[in-house]
Amino acid sequence: MKRLKASEADVMRASKDWLNAHNFLWVRVNNQRMVRDKGGGFKHIPIDPNQVGCPDIIAWNGDYRLEAVFGPPEFCMCYAIEVKSWRGTQQDSQKEWQAKARKYGIKYCVVKSVEDLQKQLIDR
Repeated sequence: MKRLKASEADVMRASKDWLNAHNFLWVRVNNQRMVRDKGGGFKHIPIDPNQVGCPDIIAWNGDYRLEAVFGPPEFCMCYAIEVKSWRGTQQDSQKEWQAKARKYGIKYCVVKSVEDLQKQLIDR
């Protein structure tokens, strides 16, 4: 059977649905606006240049009782989720943001499917 190659938008939609279904509190980070260039196309302009590279979604686990059992760093109630298409890769600015997030104890996940998301958030 041929595997479908999901777009970033497909993975984003499925990831938000999965987070809702598993009682995560989450916010979609939109750090760019689209503007029309002189040729009629669109380009992305950062809204806040200090936050270039921030993840697509920030999510929090709703079961805070787990922290008392597992304790940091195995338990992380805050997740930074970067969503990619099946062949997408991180930009250097995203890797820099990832390093900053890890210093604060935030689990940073790069996901290309809902299965990736589940593995990184539930099946640790």
